[in-house]
Amino acid sequence: MARFFSFMAFVSMISLMPVSSAGAGNGHNPSRLLLEKQLASIEGPGGARITWKKHGMGLRSAYGLETMPYTVDSIADFIQEYRSLIGLDPESRLVGDGISGNAGWTVVRYKQSYRSLPVIGADVTIWLDSEGRVRSFRSSAVEIRGIDNTPGISAVAAIARALSGTKWKAMARAAVSRLVVLAGGMTGRPLLAWEIHLKVPPLVYMVSYVDARTGKFLYRVNRVMKMNKAWVFEDNPGKWDDPAGGDEPEFPPIDVTLEKRWDQDDTLTGEWIKSFGCTDEGETFSYGGMEFPVCTKTQKALPDENGDYYFDDWKHPELDESLFPQVNMFYHLNWEYAKYKSLDDKFDIKSESMPLHAVTEMKIADQLMSMFGMPSCSKKFCGMPNAAFMPGGIPGLPGWQRDAVIFGTFGTDGDASYEADVIYHEFTHAVIGNVITDWSNAPMVNDKYGLDTTPYGMNEGYADYFAALFTDDTCIGNYLSPRIPGVGACMRELSKYAETCPDSIGGEAHQDGQVWSAGLWDMKVALADLGFDNDQVAEAAFSGLTTLVPGDNFDSGAKATIEAVKNLYGDDAGTAAQKALSDRGLIDYVRVSDYSGPLNYLLFVYGRGQVNVDPYVPGPKQFKVNVGAGVKSIRVSWTESESGGGFGGGGQAEIHVLARKGSPVEFAWQDGNPVRTQATFDYEGVATDFQGRKAAWLYETGNEIPEGDLYIIPVNAGGDATVVLSSFKIETLDQDAPGKYGDDCATGEDCLSGICFEADQGGKTCSKKCASDNDCNIVQGWTCQSYFGDKICKPGQGGDTDTDVDTDTDTDTDVDTDTDTDTDTDTDTDADTDTDTDMDTDTDTDTDTDTDTGTDTDTGTSTGQKSNGGCECSSSGNQQPPIGLLLLLALFAVKSRVSKK
Repeated sequence: MARFFSFMAFVSMISLMPVSSAGAGNGHNPSRLLLEKQLASIEGPGGARITWKKHGMGLRSAYGLETMPYTVDSIADFIQEYRSLIGLDPESRLVGDGISGNAGWTVVRYKQSYRSLPVIGADVTIWLDSEGRVRSFRSSAVEIRGIDNTPGISAVAAIARALSGTKWKAMARAAVSRLVVLAGGMTGRPLLAWEIHLKVPPLVYMVSYVDARTGKFLYRVNRVMKMNKAWVFEDNPGKWDDPAGGDEPEFPPIDVTLEKRWDQDDTLTGEWIKSFGCTDEGETFSYGGMEFPVCTKTQKALPDENGDYYFDDWKHPELDESLFPQVNMFYHLNWEYAKYKSLDDKFDIKSESMPLHAVTEMKIADQLMSMFGMPSCSKKFCGMPNAAFMPGGIPGLPGWQRDAVIFGTFGTDGDASYEADVIYHEFTHAVIGNVITDWSNAPMVNDKYGLDTTPYGMNEGYADYFAALFTDDTCIGNYLSPRIPGVGACMRELSKYAETCPDSIGGEAHQDGQVWSAGLWDMKVALADLGFDNDQVAEAAFSGLTTLVPGDNFDSGAKATIEAVKNLYGDDAGTAAQKALSDRGLIDYVRVSDYSGPLNYLLFVYGRGQVNVDPYVPGPKQFKVNVGAGVKSIRVSWTESESGGGFGGGGQAEIHVLARKGSPVEFAWQDGNPVRTQATFDYEGVATDFQGRKAAWLYETGNEIPEGDLYIIPVNAGGDATVVLSSFKIETLDQDAPGKYGDDCATGEDCLSGICFEADQGGKTCSKKCASDNDCNIVQGWTCQSYFGDKICKPGQGGDTDTDVDTDTDTDTDVDTDTDTDTDTDTDTDADTDTDTDMDTDTDTDTDTDTDTGTDTDTGTSTGQKSNGGCECSSSGNQQPPIGLLLLLALFAVKSRVSKK
């Protein structure tokens, strides 16, 4: 540890000046020209070994270097000499962020600072061999010029903007802010921004960015690393049908030895881990002007008179606090921490987080369950159906303001802590957060093909992969999975995952992460055939991870992993690793899939509440369709659900479909507030209701679509909400696209809206749903009228003759800005007697008897932010299964653990 801190004290003071001609160290450094020539000419596995990638953050990487030896005292000279290659401007410097490495290799990590402000998403890693020679570097540093550090808006105003439209805006006083420079991965250019942190118990750690000059909202992420329906690995009690008592588990507890590292009071407090239960001690916390009960972290697992920790309360999940889980958690987390240190003897979790808190039996007040999309359990507390790594803990609660891993209950008896894989997965998130500290703040980057969400997928994939390695089993959750309705024997199965990249990419971290973890498992199998064991494979994978910087995706991450394998175990091992990852499609791919039929996975299209981009927030990838002769139109359809906009707020999304002939749709990310996307495409279809689904048509009026390849991508053209598309389907049709509003029709299938209306004066015309008369003025004399429980455009005088402008996010949209005295008696599914949270501040005197069950925030001219209470725990946007009481893992490991440890 002394060596670590002395090094950190040095590198934290490195300030890089303009490029100098001075040599490095002992004067034997290759000349700048020679090294630049070397960088341009080196080749090895995967082709050219130096890349200058310009996807979002301008990632730079170089492999295969062989410089003079450097020491801790002279590595700054390498940075000084080649700062332009690294991507640094004259006013930036690098601040030391740690060292790692093993087997003689050392990775030195830095973070960029500009005029004393941290640059988010800009890291540099330098990899030295056992002789101190620089063998590679990776950099997401950016050249920053002319940015004034003086903000144009205050921190208070920035916080208000960041929380506007979310259900957390009442907690503005709890938010913490600081000035930063954004590297540009999500904004299109470096800019000064306010970074706002808000932590809300138990599953929200929201980090938002607001342009510090203009006050425009940029984007937000939730840094909590969730298990989402317990996607976890094995090592559990097995197929145990009656945990309430009676039958013994398939793998009953066994004896293990706990190292006595804790304090004199014998609580489970060690140098690395501090283990808790969470019990009802009568504590409360304030939220939204109300008091809610909260469980208290307690340490009641104490040894018996012989100093042993034997507890059999794993048989009694009805107990308020079970001691067995706390002991089990303590054992497994200490084992895993030691495992990571064996992979990298320089690795340590940052001192302010030590010992890491591990909380079992996490509970949520029943009154708060609906906020997280979960049903009531009709008790004071409900078990939390999740497991999570909480960076920074939970604000406002005594003793919770620090990093923690927390564990709850799935289904009626599925205890998250009974799966060692849950523990290993969540602790891996803590490890990654200590290695690449900004990764979760910059989980997506833009490029010409759209929005690249795979960096977040890598984070989840790594957590799954190391958990699988540490248990040597690829079935995810074979104890928990059968206890969650509709899941099956495993939640994920790495060795049986058949998809390849980019076909598997859908935009959600856990879903995208499967191809990464499966590809790493393929590499593990390939290296096993060459005689390498799990620990050696884990060492190489972890070494590759420590070199990554924000902006790395599957492609660059795979190449870093191959380089690590080659450096540690030679060319043959590197070749085997390259083949495994290449066969999985993780190298040199383009995010375009050949369409072969309806998708069996989900597509997430983010909204402006997540990424503030106009006019289009692109989807995660494109689809290529071969158009044959005689195609008059193409129908793209899907089933749609909202996943929440801005953590509960957001206008209803508007999905469009863009298409381009012969080559992918391209996006140019332009400076602006918000950032603008200039898209290059040939066709644009707007989603509408069609036969119980959403559908968009691509067509040329009066012409057939030319034969050849057509590239298609869904985009969000409005609204804050993220939209989940399922059963995504593309059909080429030999018939014209359905008619638009006002066109003649015979049946609903002739209309884009699906509504073919027979007017009183005869004839049938395509109509559409409406909210006010303004929606119907394309056809003269038509107004918005009631029609079989809906409102559609019809000829004649309607019942709603005011001039309301409807922009909210329910299934219909009334935002009243007038001062009339209308009396509305329609029965649409919008407006004012909802069961969530109306905040009407307009001045009209309408008497509405609507029966909406949505949530309007009507402020006269508001956009009606919808608080849907969406569960942050589910990757699919669905509610979690019923909640039970909490129990967590135990003092003992299952029998199979003995041979592994």
